[in-house]
Amino acid sequence: MDDQTFAADMLLRGAAEQRFPRKNPADAWFDFRGCDRHKVEEQSFLLPDEEILTVLTLPRQAIVQ
Repeated sequence: MDDQTFAADMLLRGAAEQRFPRKNPADAWFDFRGCDRHKVEEQSFLLPDEEILTVLTLPRQAIVQ
């Protein structure tokens, strides 16, 4: 897990659960050519047993090229 992600903040540094999606560099989650030009929306939720569920929303231009 990349240190830039909000999920890492929650898991490694005890940050609070997010109440709304936040933008993050796509290359924090993906490793494909050109991903550094995009942002994703990331929202992470705390689950039992110190697990985290993360929902990522990709911008349309990152999907259709």
